[in-house]
Parts: sequence; structure tokens; C-alpha cells
Amino acid sequence: MFKLSHLERVVFFSLLGALTLGSILYMVKILLTPLPEILPPPEREVRREVIPQPVVLPEPEILPEPEIITKPPSEPTPEMPPAPKEITIRITGAVNKPGVYCFIEGAKIVDAVKAAGGARGDALLDVMRLAQPLEHGSEIVISRKFDAQAFRRKLLSYGPEHVYTTEELMLAYGRPEEEIKKKKEERPKEEEEKPKPSEEGKININTAAKEELQTLPGIGPKKAEAFIRYREEHGPFQETSDITKIHGIGQKTYENLKDKITVD
Repeated sequence: MFKLSHLERVVFFSLLGALTLGSILYMVKILLTPLPEILPPPEREVRREVIPQPVVLPEPEILPEPEIITKPPSEPTPEMPPAPKEITIRITGAVNKPGVYCFIEGAKIVDAVKAAGGARGDALLDVMRLAQPLEHGSEIVISRKFDAQAFRRKLLSYGPEHVYTTEELMLAYGRPEEEIKKKKEERPKEEEEKPKPSEEGKININTAAKEELQTLPGIGPKKAEAFIRYREEHGPFQETSDITKIHGIGQKTYENLKDKITVD
């Protein structure tokens, strides 16, 4: 056996006594501690599944379907045409009631003449364009008839340097070009080809053809063409002395021809 010293024996027995004391105290604590109450196991909760009963709803009241009233398609309304434009003109001259008149756009000069009481007896309507449409604010003058022969003399007094307008020639001579053309068409071809003097033995310088004019003394093809050109540009000769207005024909030539020509 081991031999312990006195100190070692004191320490050993002290530890042993402490261990023994601790064990005793632990056992006492266990004995003094009350046992836990043993409860019966909890009853198991039983779930009951509730099956919902179908809800019976009252049948809905069947209402009659609303009557659909269909309107017949409305007829398309035609677009209203624009109101006709009104024009105002003034008419004077050889009419019975000159003045200011209103018309609907599209009216013509002849309508204005009728509205003004018609043309007077001395009205010169041949030179008017009666079918021409009226223009707003225009002034229409209906010319009066006059002494055409006196007017022709007045025109001739202006001399060859005067430039004649178409209206002046129409007022003085009517439509000379058309009249000469008409006479040529009416004249037989044989008569045109074969020149004939007038009943008095004189040549009418207003109606004679080129070949007939060449039968006059001193008149060749060029001067004969000058006669015809003058008639086309200035109208018929009014007097036999008017031939001196043709370029190249002077007073001496006229003296040689005045007894052989006529304007009638």
C-alpha cells in the first residue's frame, strides 16, 4: 500500500468528504422534488366535414324581349345648289327704257335689251353681240342708226394714215369682205373669167375682178391687185376719185380713167 503523508491524507479525506456530501445533497433534492402530475392523454379532436347543401335560387322571371323598332333609312337629302349670283348692269342708247337692271348670272345682252323695253326703231343691233353673257358692273350702249354714207365720207377724210378699226368699218360699210365674197360666189364662173363692161360701157371698180381691171388703160396686174386690196381693207370705193388713195395711182392716171370707171 501506498504510504501517504499527513498532508496528503488530509487532502484526500477532505475531497472524499466533499464528494460524499455532494452526493447526499443531490439525493435529498431528488427526494424532496414532487413528482409531475401525470395527465391523461388529450382527446383527439374529430373534425366533421360539413357538406354544403345546394342553394336553390328562385327561377328568374322571364321578361319579354324588347321590341326593336327599326326606322327605314332616311333618303339622302340632295345638296342645295348655291344660290345664283346676281349681276347688275346699265343699259343706255337706243332702248325704250334705259337704266340699271339686275339679272341672274348667265343672262345675255339680248335679255338686257328686252328688260329695257326692247330696242327702238333707230337701234343698230347688227353690230351688237346679243348672245354675249352680261358681266357685273358693265355698261351696254345700244348704238343708233345714222347716215352711213356721211360716216363713210368722214372716215375717208381722215386720210390714208388713219388706222381704221373693225367697228368703224362695220358701221360704215357693214361687212364688205363677206358681201364681196358672196357676190363672187354668186357670179357665174364664166362671167368672172371673161370681163364684161357695164351697160354704160364703164367698169365698176367696186365689183370688177382682176382681169376686168386690167382692161383699163395703164392698169397692169399689180395695180389691179392694189384695187382689190384697197376694197378688202377699206371697203367699197365711194367716189371714183378715191382711186388716187391707192399707192401708185396719181391725179394724172385718174384723169385718164374717170370716164371709164364707176362706183355704182
